[in-house]
Amino acid sequence: MRTWFLVTCCLLLLAVSLVSGDTQPSTLPVSPPPPFNDDGLAAAEYNKDDDEQQETKKKDGIFALLHHIEGFASRFVKQDTLSAARSIRQMLETMDDHGIVDLLAHHEPTQILVCIYALSKLQAACQFYERSKTTTSLQEETNNVVDLALLQDLYDCIPFATAAYGWKFNLATSGKWHKGDRQALVKMTQVDPSDIVTVNWEARPNRPAFYIVRDRKRKRIVLAIRGTCSAHDLLTGLGCTTEDYYASNFNERGGGERLRAHSGMLTAARGVALLAEDVIAQELDDHADYSLLLVGHSLGGSAAAVLGTLWAETFRHANVTVYAYGPACVFPESFHDNYKGANIVSVLLDGDPFSCLSLGHVADVSGALDYLCDDTDLRRRVLVHTDEPLKHISSRDLEWCSRTMADIKRGLTLTEKLYPPGQLLFIHKKSKHSKQPDCSVQEVPPSFFQYWKLGPRMFDLTRHAPKVYETSLRKSIIRAKHHTT
Repeated sequence: MRTWFLVTCCLLLLAVSLVSGDTQPSTLPVSPPPPFNDDGLAAAEYNKDDDEQQETKKKDGIFALLHHIEGFASRFVKQDTLSAARSIRQMLETMDDHGIVDLLAHHEPTQILVCIYALSKLQAACQFYERSKTTTSLQEETNNVVDLALLQDLYDCIPFATAAYGWKFNLATSGKWHKGDRQALVKMTQVDPSDIVTVNWEARPNRPAFYIVRDRKRKRIVLAIRGTCSAHDLLTGLGCTTEDYYASNFNERGGGERLRAHSGMLTAARGVALLAEDVIAQELDDHADYSLLLVGHSLGGSAAAVLGTLWAETFRHANVTVYAYGPACVFPESFHDNYKGANIVSVLLDGDPFSCLSLGHVADVSGALDYLCDDTDLRRRVLVHTDEPLKHISSRDLEWCSRTMADIKRGLTLTEKLYPPGQLLFIHKKSKHSKQPDCSVQEVPPSFFQYWKLGPRMFDLTRHAPKVYETSLRKSIIRAKHHTT
């Protein structure tokens, strides 16, 4: 576990380095001491801004280089790829505007690593304390059981999201061989080949791959959007600033509720809508008693959620529903309180690294680390109070950790965070030693995902895999049935 945590810390430090634009050691060469005058004072007063000015020049040089590379690449790269890359460059240039602290410009890498470890221990203790304050913790709570019919429908529909990845992905994750993407789609979703309306397997920047089928069994037109599976999809996901838009598929002068969302997912949703809206409209005209289901995993689920807000009025008669499995953080917290359009349901697995990751989350963590780096005594006390395994930490120490975390949070700059979309269903995986079924589902508020928790498995992508979601949903249904009998 310690080895994994060291690897995780190094990865996080590398990420901070890339975000800050600093790929060189932060320590500067030591200059000789300045001469003194007759009064014993330094003849040339040390300018505290020198380090910051040198860091600024270094960043400006890096971004200038990127600009030249961009100009050269424009001769060979398609315009949509270039546009996505330009958006990412602009986002990196304005990191300070999002409240992200350039840790390497102010602290030594070894000091940052120690602070990452201390903050992870503090976060874990606070989470344990919050969940143990009540008589029943999240994993044991049964009075807020998610509707079994909804769980079953989510489980029945996740193959549509998985099939969007194609036969190669299915072979890699399940070992099942299919002769091409089309056969994989038919086998995994159990739809008749004649009910495949259209497929678009080629992703472009800001326009993920997708397909449309008729689900005659449930009387639905299903639009499934693929998650991240190519460099183009990665460019879409990295466009993680926010953008205002209207909750309709009209232009800025059109009607609709004004919302705010992850700009990359918004652009992806518009790209899919441009190609799919007329097809969907025709299918719903031909099948008047069918509803519309938008489904996807990861990026696909996030784009589907935004698309659901765009189409809620356009296809009002079709009862637009969105099922998002492991989506990214897409909307601010205000969305969950005010939006009354499409029925959006998100399923999030315990430990999924993308359930609480946005620029606002990164800003909070960088601020907390900066706080700990500046206060050596506090960092030492955190490690003392969290030295024991969680279950053996005294209630007094847990209370101290909770108060300390609250003090750190009060000192942070408030930045906008994004959260997973819609109704949030959290799947908690129980201990291997539990006698009960090992997965349970709980509806949680957006604030449940307000902190990016550091830990040895914070970059564990196995907890994000669609097959793991499918298995966890199946086990959750078993547990739900167990409680109803």
